Amino acid sequence: MEDETGSFYTVLGVREDGAIPVVELLACDADATALERAVSWLAAHASCTRAEVWRDSELIGEVAPRNADLRREATLS
Repeated sequence: MEDETGSFYTVLGVREDGAIPVVELLACDADATALERAVSWLAAHASCTRAEVWRDSELIGEVAPRNADLRREATLS
């Protein structure tokens, strides 16, 4: 979904056991921006071991707090 500010991204906070206790909606102008914001977002949610960043039904990437590594998921065309 897009508006004048860009796209809306869903950030899922995932615990070690796979449960998703926290969900956030972010408005960002690019995928890279959403992933960067997810690093800070995850730091504020200590119960989560990683965050998944989605745009509509596409997984854009995952962020892990241990190394704040941005990993893009490979997509098949």
